[in-house]
Amino acid sequence: MYFLLRAGVLFFQIVTAKIVSIEGLVGEKIMVAVQTERMVKDGKMLMGRKEYSAYCDTNTLYFIHKTSTKKAISISSNSIEYMLTRLFEERAQIEIPLILREDPSVQENGISLINIAKKDSKYNRELKNFIIDLKNNSALLTSYDSTIKDAISFLEAIKYDGFLVVVCTTTSQIDDLLKMCSSHIKGPRVIGMQTAEDLVYFKAISNPIISHIMGPLVPTIYIEISPKQGLQDTVAPFAALVLISIMTVAIGGLYLFISRHAVRRPAPKTVASQDLQMIPTMLYINIPPSDPPVPQDCVICFEQFLPESNCRLLPCNHIYHIECIDTWLKQYSNRCPYCQSLVKNSDYIHPDYHTQ
Repeated sequence: MYFLLRAGVLFFQIVTAKIVSIEGLVGEKIMVAVQTERMVKDGKMLMGRKEYSAYCDTNTLYFIHKTSTKKAISISSNSIEYMLTRLFEERAQIEIPLILREDPSVQENGISLINIAKKDSKYNRELKNFIIDLKNNSALLTSYDSTIKDAISFLEAIKYDGFLVVVCTTTSQIDDLLKMCSSHIKGPRVIGMQTAEDLVYFKAISNPIISHIMGPLVPTIYIEISPKQGLQDTVAPFAALVLISIMTVAIGGLYLFISRHAVRRPAPKTVASQDLQMIPTMLYINIPPSDPPVPQDCVICFEQFLPESNCRLLPCNHIYHIECIDTWLKQYSNRCPYCQSLVKNSDYIHPDYHTQ
């Protein structure tokens, strides 16, 4: 029985496992859907949606409790610091000349988010609010290249712990990405999204020059992140149902086997009411002396015999209250409660011999 239950638990764990391995890649498989909204020339809104296989590490999966949709900020990995700095300047309404004079964290070409994140100042608080808003409402979308490691380090330095979706063309790039993120306890929640045919498209919309030229025609992108809704989610409930059915049949069969082959003890034999009348009765005071002496208490109810107590004398010469021994012999056993001697028909005395 133990091995059956153990095998069932192991089978269920295998079926519902979330860790997958594809072409040597080991990671947590999830689903990323990219939704686009683009205004065409006639003023109509053109919408599209496409799903991609994606992978992340265990720490990132912990934050994906349910499906969430966030507006994507498409940025090239080699310009991620520049683009986020510009977004922060717009949010905080920073006037660069004033900051150049008052704040040493501002460089000649603008402010440094890393320096602001390291010190407690007005702009540090503004940066924290900016990062929180960015995390709650947006997801950064970029592509994999040689500068991705520097981009992740920058996001970690400014304490951004939101989603960073990295478009990869091969599983080896995703593998490198997951290994890179395994050494980062804090920082962005990195997701590797695998696609080759749409890489040029994602790079184009993340190019600030192209975005400036296209203006309102640049599509608005939303990233939908959810646990993988694949084969295992379909198979797992069915497999669990099959497993429960198999275990129910097995336990039922085991019960039937035990019930049919178990040693059955025969029901205890008792004394019929008409046979009880053949066992002599008398008052306690009339019981003749014997050796050993006549007991003073009934061993069934543990009450003391009174001189006028009605008693029944068994063939083994043990006496009891009539109501006590009659209940015992009719309902429980045909043996003396004290010495376990069998009360046989041949030992009965004829009822005419009863003495009161």
